[in-house]
Amino acid sequence: MISFSSYDEYAIHKSEMRLVSASDVKSARNAREFKHNLDHRDSGRKKTPALEFGSLFHCAFLEPRELVKRYAVFPEGNLPNPGKDFKNAENKRFRDDFLAHCESNGLVHCTAADVATAKAMVAACHEQIPNLGSIVDLERGVVEANVFNACTVDPVSGSFGGFVRVGSPGEMSSLDPHEGYVRMACKPDQFDPGKRIGFDLKSTLDASPGPFARQFIQRGYHVQSAWNLDMLTCEHGFEFDAFLVLAVEKEPPYSCCLYNVPPGVLAYGRFVYQKRLVVIQRAMLSGHFPGFGSSSPYKGAAYGILDLNVPPYLMPEVEW
Repeated sequence: MISFSSYDEYAIHKSEMRLVSASDVKSARNAREFKHNLDHRDSGRKKTPALEFGSLFHCAFLEPRELVKRYAVFPEGNLPNPGKDFKNAENKRFRDDFLAHCESNGLVHCTAADVATAKAMVAACHEQIPNLGSIVDLERGVVEANVFNACTVDPVSGSFGGFVRVGSPGEMSSLDPHEGYVRMACKPDQFDPGKRIGFDLKSTLDASPGPFARQFIQRGYHVQSAWNLDMLTCEHGFEFDAFLVLAVEKEPPYSCCLYNVPPGVLAYGRFVYQKRLVVIQRAMLSGHFPGFGSSSPYKGAAYGILDLNVPPYLMPEVEW
């Protein structure tokens, strides 16, 4: 099932329907953390400067025509008292009126410098990869759609069953987790059913191959890529051939690189999320959500006790 909405509306729908996303699976270190995160979801993402700028950059790259419809630039040049800060009563009133205007009109406020940086990053991408527009076809591709489907998991045998295409919210509600169903959600940056390609955009401090590869695994992007690709395959009924990631540095000269996620990396991400879904489903059915001890996926866990395996390099020779 595919629908379109803002990220906050998507987050609310996830919370109300108890849908599981790749972020839920990759961010939790154990079943207990997963349960906590699921029970304490916000109605939207926490508004951090990094996330706000990331959303602005995504809009500038993927939906440039929507930029003026979604964002309002704070008119610093129109401040009543330009030489003073917002402790000044007139400046504070001017800013508060601007913020109230944004809220009442559903606009996101930003600075002129942020917009200029986002546009410069987009331009830099096309300068470095001249055929980028033909690879990531913004006219044909589907941008930030909500994809909702499900899968089956057998907690007894510890096996992942497969995906189930969902046609409506009512059908999703009828899928009972106690019968082995996991309700799933994802919101890919962009995908092209014609080319059978999924696409993700990442702003980063270092887009070079070695550091970005480490970051890709450390931040669980391999799990997210496999999850999104498998959800798209389920939705469309045919296999998507590739998942591309464009990594763009946030500092001038905005170096970037377009990466193809290799089959081996996707297979590893798929293995991780499917194994974790089995652990999560087993915990949900039993009502027992382990941390790092007994019944955890950690090797050697027994009776709630784990050996503290210290790597030899952390135990140097004693000289006195």
